[in-house]
Amino acid sequence: MKVLTLLIVWIMLITTPLTAFADFGFGIPGFTFNSAALDDRSKAILVDAADTLKRHPEYKLRIYGSRGQLESDTSISQRRLRSAQMFLIDNGVPETRILMEDRGASAPLQPNCAQADSREECDKHNRNIQLQLVAP
Repeated sequence: MKVLTLLIVWIMLITTPLTAFADFGFGIPGFTFNSAALDDRSKAILVDAADTLKRHPEYKLRIYGSRGQLESDTSISQRRLRSAQMFLIDNGVPETRILMEDRGASAPLQPNCAQADSREECDKHNRNIQLQLVAP
């Protein structure tokens, strides 16, 4: 049964035309509080993205940056985007293939916390960048 299911999924994948966007299944690179530094996990995700782009030169990568609502530094999203962009460029991805969008606190991955919550823990799920493969 499992083999049949895998066969059906495989057939669907090779016969279905690509859509304009495909979310990466590698994970979501995250950041510590008030930081734009990439940790080892985030670097591994971005290396996978860079490798995918090298194998598919017709695609681009859209990077969405978000932040928690309580973070006072409004430029943190831009610094995180820039950090990811520079890492990708250092790993052989041309800058012209990287599309960046700073969403700030307007489109959090998870709902933002209340003002009474600890700033450091409150928005930890929203200190991230999200990757999306863009087909031509």
